[in-house]
Amino acid sequence: MSSVERKISISLSITQIHAEKLVESMSLHGEVAVQLQLALPAGTVRREGDVVKVPFTFTAHTTPPLATISIRGVAELRCSGEEEVEKLVSELQQGKVPQPLFATVFQVCYFETLLLMRELGFPPPIPPPQLPEKTSEVSTSRTGMVM
Repeated sequence: MSSVERKISISLSITQIHAEKLVESMSLHGEVAVQLQLALPAGTVRREGDVVKVPFTFTAHTTPPLATISIRGVAELRCSGEEEVEKLVSELQQGKVPQPLFATVFQVCYFETLLLMRELGFPPPIPPPQLPEKTSEVSTSRTGMVM
């Protein structure tokens, strides 16, 4: 069996970033949950020659409402061959988003969101790693921890 692998080149352009802290102090609010949403495509898919432009919108909201972040942009996809471009445009217009496109946009926007949350004074969503307590099984050296 032969499989045809689609080769797509993806580049992102962020056109708008909005981040807002809705409270002065977070200490009274306890545990914070963050909801993430990616709309892709978030508008009309356009073709310009061999480039397909796909608008996207990424939003992050906290519960309780402490902050909101919105990132908008355009993903530019380049395919090899006229047939691949037509197929990609057709799939996107039907709401079928290629997994590499979704993953790329989500990863870039998630990273930007983490940076913005840090700048707004929020703790990281994943707790920093804790060093193990000193036991007979763990020793340290100049090169780092040895277990």
